[in-house]
Amino acid sequence: MGKSLFQTALLVLFGVALVIAVLIFAGILPGFRAQKIGQAGDLVVWGVFPDVSFRNIATSLKQADPAKFTLTYFDKGDNLDQALVEALASGQGPDVIIAPHELILKHRDKFALIPFTSLPLRSYQDTFIDESSLFVGQNGFFALPLAIDPLLLYYNKDLYNNANLLKAPANWEEFIKIQPILTKVGQNNRLESSAFALGTFGNNNNAKDILSLLILQAGGSPTVSNANQISVTLDNDFGFTLKPAEAALNFFLQFADPAKSTYCWNRSLPEARDSFLGEELANYFGLASEAPYLREKNSHLNFDLNIVPQMTDSLPAQAGNRLTFGRLYGVAALKASTKLSAVWPMIFALTGSDYSKQTAEALNMASARRGLLVPDPAKPDQKIVFDSALISRGWFDPAPAETRNIFQKMNDNAATGRLTSARAVAQAAGEISKLINPVE
Repeated sequence: MGKSLFQTALLVLFGVALVIAVLIFAGILPGFRAQKIGQAGDLVVWGVFPDVSFRNIATSLKQADPAKFTLTYFDKGDNLDQALVEALASGQGPDVIIAPHELILKHRDKFALIPFTSLPLRSYQDTFIDESSLFVGQNGFFALPLAIDPLLLYYNKDLYNNANLLKAPANWEEFIKIQPILTKVGQNNRLESSAFALGTFGNNNNAKDILSLLILQAGGSPTVSNANQISVTLDNDFGFTLKPAEAALNFFLQFADPAKSTYCWNRSLPEARDSFLGEELANYFGLASEAPYLREKNSHLNFDLNIVPQMTDSLPAQAGNRLTFGRLYGVAALKASTKLSAVWPMIFALTGSDYSKQTAEALNMASARRGLLVPDPAKPDQKIVFDSALISRGWFDPAPAETRNIFQKMNDNAATGRLTSARAVAQAAGEISKLINPVE
């Protein structure tokens, strides 16, 4: 009898719960009226990708599953960092951002974490390239990886052919050997053509990326993240006799030192990319996304691209590991968004195979998904870009613009002799520490 009454009561409770659920879902029950998709799922997305490049992808994504979400994309370009700070301070802002890893890590406390229960760490690691570890926090992911823009070596094939050089240098020893062959020095030590644009910051927009590459290849890193704790390690020795950052800085500087046999660049020359376009620079370190610009600006420029030179004995070896610097782009959800139920389907859709591939192709980058890094034999550039994507690395950069200034100051202090390389590195490490742990 008691058991029967208990079962009856249980059935009644389930019935009431079911009715309430239906009423809530239908929006009939007061206080629980459902929002229309146009309100609940119309997402505002801010990004750094040019509207002309991302427009078709945004339109396709918007139409993919309008029952779950729609979106409006705004290209914020280089202003995304400041725009995000100002918008959130005023209680407004986007629902989603698409940004390079530096900005995502800088603003990581503003994003809703994707917990490991929703996406296991093992699945994440199997799906995305190694550099994607930058987005892994202690309790989940700050963002999901979308695309990677690796640093490559562009080289002028005509200048190589004229110098009887068959291929681009595979390592830094070969790199140094071809310097005198490709550099022409006139009267009064005036450079008429250069092999490489290294050793200066003022006329090389990619100087910070190149120096980061050298430090990482040497076995160091400007910073290290462990369990959400950021340590400045620019001045660490990492077990080497010569500190990696100091060795990298010395290597970088020699190419702009008139007293060195490797001299081939100086601060009076035009911007490195312009020199390459003008065929006065034989080799240019640039991101994969720059290739379309180079082809558009000089259709007669006969160039090819290659993986950046790798380590030998020129710098402390990093156990033979191949790597390049890469700018990783991710998609992150703002904590302040009131539409997270629509945000998550949008983020998982955009970083899925179809849209990740489309985005990478539109921007001349590589997808951050391992399974998509199979090059098309009919597209020779893809192999270099995809191979570079797999070996790309980055570091936790607390403030990209500020750290570029710090790196430039470090470079100039050592180049002019104001400080030794060791002291310049130590000073730079102290300045980065202040960015991470500002004094109140």
